[in-house]
Amino acid sequence: MRKIISQLHTNKDGIVCKDKTGKEHVVFKKQGDLDGACATYCVIMNLLILQLIKDKDTRVYEESGDRATRKLIKTFMMDYGMHINGQSYYKIKKMLKESFNKVECVHYNSNGNRSLDYIEKTIVEDKPIIISVSQKKWAHALLAVGFEKENNVISKIFCLDPSGVSCCNKRWNMEIEVKNSKLDHRQPTIIYDGRYVSLDDVLIITEKADS
Repeated sequence: MRKIISQLHTNKDGIVCKDKTGKEHVVFKKQGDLDGACATYCVIMNLLILQLIKDKDTRVYEESGDRATRKLIKTFMMDYGMHINGQSYYKIKKMLKESFNKVECVHYNSNGNRSLDYIEKTIVEDKPIIISVSQKKWAHALLAVGFEKENNVISKIFCLDPSGVSCCNKRWNMEIEVKNSKLDHRQPTIIYDGRYVSLDDVLIITEKADS
């Protein structure tokens, strides 16, 4: 069984979604395209998929005509730009609360099977979810947009990885392998880009009902 959020499509340009204007734009943002580190890129891709900002507003030298979006861009790319050591999800949640009141942001300080539960529930609801993987002295954020299940447990997580490259033939650019999930309540084995990592906190951004 495979589930990918329905907002994503592919064409000759890569992975696309409709932005706030209703027009399709490439959703993938690679580190270096915007200011900030991996979590910032995941937030921007998430907001594009939710159709809450315009692709144009994310470009260098552009200024949004929307006051809320201008404040969002200022907070994430100017006030808190150049996150040399990354950014915690606690801080990301605080930054969103201060700068963009069109969304709700929920942070779960979790790991392993608990994080897998949040990932499955959110994606089944057709929403992306920001996830984190880590090793000693290293952590990385990705935007999870789908999963695959074998024997009724998640075996792969499909992600938009801001440190990777875009592609034209599938709606993700990174597959995270999951082994032994739900087995005797042990932590699952997570393999990201050929290395063994921990699956950690998740961040769920959704549009406010009254926005």
